[in-house]
Amino acid sequence: MASCKESLSIWRDLGKRSGEAKTLTELGKVYRDEGRSAGAMASCKESLSIWRDLGKRSGEAKTLTDLGKVYRDEGRSAEAMACCQESLSVWRDLRDRRGEAKTLTEIGKAYRDEGRSAEAMACCKESLSIWRDLRDRRGEAKALTELGKVYRDEGRSAEALACCHESLSIWRDLGDRRGEATVFGKR
Repeated sequence: MASCKESLSIWRDLGKRSGEAKTLTELGKVYRDEGRSAGAMASCKESLSIWRDLGKRSGEAKTLTDLGKVYRDEGRSAEAMACCQESLSVWRDLRDRRGEAKTLTEIGKAYRDEGRSAEAMACCKESLSIWRDLRDRRGEAKALTELGKVYRDEGRSAEALACCHESLSIWRDLGDRRGEATVFGKR
């Protein structure tokens, strides 16, 4: 936290707005990790404002997704969905498939929070398809885990387990123990 605040001060002294915006986004993540949603929200909103002033659409899209996560943590799924839908639109305009896939997973989570399984499943499957097209195994594993959760919520145990086992296999192939832990971790 202290290093983020120090970095923010330096970027401001230098008048480098993009550095300031990046640091604010990182500070928002730290606040979110600490469960301090007010700080996370304020940092993300300030970062978003700077990215928009600079016309940096990829920074805007990343920050919108991060802001959506904060709203989702707060149980404010409508606001989370709005941020992520806006982010998805930007990623698609930029033809950035990675950003699109990440954001689709977040939208899937928000739909799942609302009990809208069909929409959640569609988003997770689309995200999974993109990750596979990109041959990004980490992204694929994350999308499989989320898809497994949707299947589980639907009472479709066989499909849920198949997704989770496939995700677990990918994490093991990558030697990523932290990834392995996430497969059967948080709801």
